[in-house]
Amino acid sequence: MMTVYLLLAGICAAWLAGWLIFFRLPTIPTRKETAASKDLKERAELSIIIPARNEAENLPQLLASLQQQTLHPVEILVVDDGSEDETIACAKGFGATVLQTAADSAGKAAACWLGASQAVGKYLLFLDADTFFLAEDGLERLFVAFEER
Repeated sequence: MMTVYLLLAGICAAWLAGWLIFFRLPTIPTRKETAASKDLKERAELSIIIPARNEAENLPQLLASLQQQTLHPVEILVVDDGSEDETIACAKGFGATVLQTAADSAGKAAACWLGASQAVGKYLLFLDADTFFLAEDGLERLFVAFEER
């Protein structure tokens, strides 16, 4: 019977520890209008790198959300990894710079490396093509949270 009580106490302690850890996870704060955030556009030398392979369906949503951001990156690089669809045309249609990997299907790591080596920004943000920003200040809040940490 003592074993059952010890087991239940251990489960309860693990459950409580899990909740304590969960509430300590970092979150992106809401936007604050301060003098420091007003010169953010000059500080934020941000290059966005998007590795893509056959992402013509997903890229428009991401690139459109990036165009609506209050913080504009220095450049948006879409690294095509041997796409067989309209990924390149879609990226160029939104004004993104398109880079192509040397070999067809070199892989995501190779695409990220190529984008990082060609980027001009001081900061690099890698985004998957199937993501997008919901809020117009999402990129700004993300950058401010990065700077504060």
